[in-house]
Amino acid sequence: MANNNQMVERRRHKRFKVQEGASVVLRAHSIELGQIIDVSSNGLAFRYVSSQQPSSGSFEMVILSSDRGFYLDEIPFKIVSDFETNDDPLSFSTTRRCGVQFGKLRRKQVSRLEYFIQNHTIVEMQVNLASGKPSENRIHRGVATAHQGPLPPISPPTGTLS
Repeated sequence: MANNNQMVERRRHKRFKVQEGASVVLRAHSIELGQIIDVSSNGLAFRYVSSQQPSSGSFEMVILSSDRGFYLDEIPFKIVSDFETNDDPLSFSTTRRCGVQFGKLRRKQVSRLEYFIQNHTIVEMQVNLASGKPSENRIHRGVATAHQGPLPPISPPTGTLS
């Protein structure tokens, strides 16, 4: 029997951590802005500051990245989780984490989402427990692949410092 305190992973699609600067704008009864935490081909999670939960139901969102000019709009979604994550009891605002599942995406939206996953997510470094060697998870067409073995050497910088 499973412990009730343990979270059960229900995701069917791997989530990738998103680089700083990527945001989501929700279009519901009001406009809500959040920072994207992770993304998959099926949904994403974001954190936001609010005094209330977003309305439940299905809506549309916009994914954007200010540093690289990425913009993907009219993404249908439904909220699957929303909870408070505030660790600072002295804070006047509430930080929340919201998980959403994408609705039916058009072919162009799927392509743009794959581009976002390829170009706006973080490459995670891990150690292969079996070999003890570093491995690098790379994202290729939205699928994580592992590179085994030693990483290539980093060349020393050339030139002089001013």
